[in-house]
Amino acid sequence: MSHGFYVSGILPNQYSRFCQASNIGTIGETTLNSIFQKYAPVVSQLVKESYETALLEEIASYEELQEGIDIVTDARHGTRKNSMYTDVVCLGARTHKVLRVETISKVDCTSAQKHELIGTERIYEYFKNLRDEYEVKIRVHCHDRNTSVNKFIRINGIDTESTNDTWHATKNIAKEIKTICSGPRYKEGQTWHPELSDKAASIKTHLYWAMKNCNKDPVKLKLSLLNIVEHYKNNHEHCSELSRCKTDSNYEPTKYLIKDPKAEMLLGRALMNTQVYKSPTDYVHCMDSYYVESFNNAILQYHDKRINFSKQVYILRTNLAVLDWNEHVNRQTTSLKTVQDAKKPRRQVKVKILKRKSYNMWSEIWDQLIGCCWFKKQRKRIGNINNYEFDKKKFINEIKSLPAKSNINWTELSRKYEVKNSYHKFPLNAGQVLYQFAKSEGVEVNKFNDTKRISGRDYFRRVRRAKHILCKRLSTPTPRPAKQLKKEVRELLQTGDLDIGVTVAPKVFKSKQLLLKSLNQSSCS
Repeated sequence: MSHGFYVSGILPNQYSRFCQASNIGTIGETTLNSIFQKYAPVVSQLVKESYETALLEEIASYEELQEGIDIVTDARHGTRKNSMYTDVVCLGARTHKVLRVETISKVDCTSAQKHELIGTERIYEYFKNLRDEYEVKIRVHCHDRNTSVNKFIRINGIDTESTNDTWHATKNIAKEIKTICSGPRYKEGQTWHPELSDKAASIKTHLYWAMKNCNKDPVKLKLSLLNIVEHYKNNHEHCSELSRCKTDSNYEPTKYLIKDPKAEMLLGRALMNTQVYKSPTDYVHCMDSYYVESFNNAILQYHDKRINFSKQVYILRTNLAVLDWNEHVNRQTTSLKTVQDAKKPRRQVKVKILKRKSYNMWSEIWDQLIGCCWFKKQRKRIGNINNYEFDKKKFINEIKSLPAKSNINWTELSRKYEVKNSYHKFPLNAGQVLYQFAKSEGVEVNKFNDTKRISGRDYFRRVRRAKHILCKRLSTPTPRPAKQLKKEVRELLQTGDLDIGVTVAPKVFKSKQLLLKSLNQSSCS
């Protein structure tokens, strides 16, 4: 029940109300807290393994490993206002799996706006510590144009290219272009022009095309943006050779042609004021943060922005979201469907219908939890070996010189070497002390006393008599029935395992047996 409560991501009040309404009983808060102390470390260990697996898959997806990997990061605040915690998520650009999540709280920094920079610094420190093991190098880092992150990469001399997300750069382009497409009548020709009234959406599309086809050349990107004006003037000299305006001989413009120099000036000024034109080096890689934004949406299954969790619960829910995402992010699609949205009439991308989630992480967490709860760590019965006084070097030399299958009495050896504990007394478990010390020094103790062992490992142990439990902590020995005892004695006599010796005074017994046939004959006569 508690396992289902945690992995489902429901809130505590939702869990209690559901159980009360269905009349199935609930787990108390004290029990949940005690289970949480074992549950959280199990999930944390599985997340660490998931990070390592995702990083190895990301490294393997690059042909030239020396150049490094590409990452995408973004910050997500735990609540809508005055957030106590912020998750800085790092995804691999090719596998789209979470490589690292850093949780920053107001204890680290009181300003929530600075949390993304602190989390980014910790992510770089994490990858720096892994370089000796995996030789991880970050080639390109994409984020949503956080100026402090750009400055951090530039000032610290990190051999990483900083690139900004294309969606955040173009999301307001159509709105900005519309200011020169329409306006009041008295400002016509000054702030807007009617020849630009049908070009807002198509200009945004061309910005995406220019970033994708600039071949990582910032100069080519700027020239491609300025060529928008020439294209709408019906001058296609510098247009792409693959565009329809050059390949189609019957091409006719579908937009109003720009003929007025004022309209040309307004459009050119608007294009040069865009963030893509001002900072072309930040957009030449044409990377987006679609998957990291999708992860921020998927994590809401475990994190409710209306609820403030404690730090331990917050980290647990974040770890569960990471396990869920890394398992299901690249699952296959069953089909594609076309969706017509009145708000997005120009959208042509089909929607993927994904396969049902498998949730194998649930069974992994359960197996680890059962192992943690039921299989206790073996108790160390001798304590610190340094607290015992005896000639350790001489003892080890003697043990190593003994041949295999030697019969050793560890208690007699402890008396021989006069083992003393910290109180300068002979310990009652002195034989165990020497046994464990020899084992810790690499001596194969199982090769001794082979006649007293089963399969060369476990000692023979006395079979205890069955007991009849009367009540708690009170039981009586259960004797074997006489019938069972006679049967066991006969078997031992037949096999020869039990020898009762020679019969002292043998007796001859004569027995007579009446058959049913003889009785019938006597009755007839």
